[in-house]
Amino acid sequence: MIDRQLVHWLHGRGATGCRVAIAHEGDEACLLVAGEASSVYAIHASRAPGLGGFPDDELQRWAKATMLLRQVICQHPNTRPHATVPERVQRAEALLQARTNSLSGREQQVAARIACGITSDGIAADLGISPATVLTFRRRAYAKLGIRSCIELSWLAN
Repeated sequence: MIDRQLVHWLHGRGATGCRVAIAHEGDEACLLVAGEASSVYAIHASRAPGLGGFPDDELQRWAKATMLLRQVICQHPNTRPHATVPERVQRAEALLQARTNSLSGREQQVAARIACGITSDGIAADLGISPATVLTFRRRAYAKLGIRSCIELSWLAN
């Protein structure tokens, strides 16, 4: 069992209303995400006996991934009962518009939906365009924003 005194909060409450922490002791580590509505989610990891505890560099790499994990957990529909998909898309569109004016309207719509985790087929159905057109708008948006992945896009839109 991980001692509560070893819990280190890594990020304060952000726009998603979540807190993230990593607790570790010996060969056990736990990523804790405190979400909205008094929910707490945990991802546990254990090292095989004989390998020793988690080295600091490994915990550092895990800490870097917490932003993405926080976003995935806190924006999942089951963990955000108050935010509907259209509300999340609208919020992402507004944030993208505030952060850049280089995207066309359609590129912004596609990018916001990608940032919210909607698939290309889902975006195509939502916007009434073909999946190939979604990929074209995604490629253009990524180029204009200077990014290469949906993870980077999620950071911009959240």
